[in-house]
Amino acid sequence: MKDEANKYFKDQSYDAAIELYSRAIDAHPTAVLYGNRSMAYLKKAYVKGYYRRATANMALGRFKKALKDYEAVVKACPKDADAIQKRSECSKIVKRIAFENAISCDHDKKSITESINVDSMEVENSYTGPKLDSAITKEFMVDLIKTFKDQGSLHRKYAYKILLDIYAYFKDQPSMIEITVPDKKKFTICGDVHGQFYDLCNIFEINGLPSEENPYLFNGDFVDRGSFSVETIFTLFGFKLLYPNHFFMSRGNHESDTMNKMYGFEGEVKKKFNPQMAELFTELFCHLPLCHLISGKVFVCHGGLFKEDGVTLEDIRKTDRVRQPPEEGIMCDLLWSDPQPINGRCPSKRGVGCQFGPDISKRFCDTNGIQYVVRSHEVKPEGWEKHHDGRVYTVFSAPNYCDQMGNKGAFLTIQGPDFTPRFTSFDSQFLTISAFDLAVTLDPAIPTVPPTAHENPDTCIGHCALAFVELIGGQLGPDRAVSLLQLNYNDFLRAFSNTTFFEMFSIGEKFPCLSSIRPSDQCLKTCTSHHDAVTSLIGNFRHLALNGDTSQAERYLEESCEYVICSLHCDVPTIAHDCDFETANLVINLTRRSFESMQSLALDMGTLKKWPKMCEDISTYRLPQPSIAPKFDGNSLIAEAAPVFPTTKPPQSARQSAQQSASQSASQSASQSAPIIENSKGKISIIIILTILIVLFLY
Repeated sequence: MKDEANKYFKDQSYDAAIELYSRAIDAHPTAVLYGNRSMAYLKKAYVKGYYRRATANMALGRFKKALKDYEAVVKACPKDADAIQKRSECSKIVKRIAFENAISCDHDKKSITESINVDSMEVENSYTGPKLDSAITKEFMVDLIKTFKDQGSLHRKYAYKILLDIYAYFKDQPSMIEITVPDKKKFTICGDVHGQFYDLCNIFEINGLPSEENPYLFNGDFVDRGSFSVETIFTLFGFKLLYPNHFFMSRGNHESDTMNKMYGFEGEVKKKFNPQMAELFTELFCHLPLCHLISGKVFVCHGGLFKEDGVTLEDIRKTDRVRQPPEEGIMCDLLWSDPQPINGRCPSKRGVGCQFGPDISKRFCDTNGIQYVVRSHEVKPEGWEKHHDGRVYTVFSAPNYCDQMGNKGAFLTIQGPDFTPRFTSFDSQFLTISAFDLAVTLDPAIPTVPPTAHENPDTCIGHCALAFVELIGGQLGPDRAVSLLQLNYNDFLRAFSNTTFFEMFSIGEKFPCLSSIRPSDQCLKTCTSHHDAVTSLIGNFRHLALNGDTSQAERYLEESCEYVICSLHCDVPTIAHDCDFETANLVINLTRRSFESMQSLALDMGTLKKWPKMCEDISTYRLPQPSIAPKFDGNSLIAEAAPVFPTTKPPQSARQSAQQSASQSASQSASQSAPIIENSKGKISIIIILTILIVLFLY
């Protein structure tokens, strides 16, 4: 065990080394083992410190300092793909800046807006999206949202027109916007949305579209991280132009050049439009207001309060915002700071801004006559959190942040004259929202799938599941089906249990096998591990598809495929044991089908020249049949023996394990089939595997 730990230590896999050293210490404690484990802890923390400081320096625009730290990380962890990529990006920026400085002239730089001529842009006859010939109207916005939901795009002429109009508007605005909310009138404040367009639509579904009677304030971080930042920002800018006095936007720390380069927005704009538009966004973001003051009582900013005492509202009004975020000062703190539970101030864990305590909040509110501060900037489990005895509130509106955090989103509403905050939390529910919008497009003559339609290993429940997904996708088409079916694995479980969704599609009539499906906590928990493996593969595939990065494509995909294979060996048998054998087979079947669709798409797109050999093992995996046949008592499955499915880790080579499993099960599959299980547990768990097939529509 010690030798194995030493090997992991040598490979810079410090977490694994620490785990093995700890086991060895439990078995036979020695000074050497304690010393080795301590060194592993130090190495782990040491490298992370450099990495975090480099990331903070990148965010602050200190590129040379960041490059130096990234070099240290890569030297310590030469196999870390993320560190290598970040070092490469930082190095390119340093070289670009040096080149630009070398050829720069002394005259003032012209605005990118001066080089854009919208009138010269032609709209092709084939364009079928929304058209903007004059001022933005409500009808245009409704059409725009519908187009984005259907995976359509806005013509670049109209996109540029929106950006030039919004640039001209924000250019004349002050750094702090003052808003008056009439008594008994609702006002809504939303936090980060981070390019999660469908969750933005969810907010509008729950709380209503923006209007003069339903004003909104979005508090920064509109872009980055999410895959639909372009759709999100054009929707927000459109509403701002439509209702300039009833729709407000604050700048967040992600509305900056450096963050957009690091976290995806710049690449997305270049992919969907062109590099010139990316430059325009960079210039435009510098003109966004830094904060808002509502009726003189509620102060709203993205980050938080300040490193220095005595900052007044007048100081904030005078702050020059037309620049990239500085390393310190009022603007920096407004975009980056966070609250902490203890009094005083501390250096920020982010490496920029500060952490401020209850006493700091009290002094700021008392000095400026503020009732409380609303800020965003941090993920919260319920989408919001109360701090400092109600003097500070956090609101975060991106549920299941980055498709993996599992948090809820939230927004808050206030009314004068008391301005008591009222929070509404919500889950990420692509399915229920998009299904309502698209239900009218479905052919009502979807054939009914009777309970005994198929007597084969897919069984009734499996046949219903496959028929449901394929019929919906076939009628909407792959592009529109994205709006209906794109969602996170675990969110799908919750969304699919929505009664209204079943009624909209008459699932109880057309798909009786699925009509009683309701996900259980146990099924959700059991399937999480396999979800993590599949989403890892999907995440790498998404990165390759969006960014066109083929340099590391095969290696990244091979690593994530091995993760999926390990999950098939370890987690899927657990599903078979905890749920039923039928569900496990369906998980495998739909994982395989989704994988094969991604493989075909990748090769067609030219994302990579050949599919990694390791990944092919996913297609050959089969679950071994149980060594003891399960017994039935009515509709319920009775376990008569100890678990018959393995729960231990696979052999050292996941590839070899998959091949062995495929070879063993190939001879059995012709004569053996999964039992038909009609208990509610079997019906519940079918939902788990639907999402895997759904991925093929997304990609």
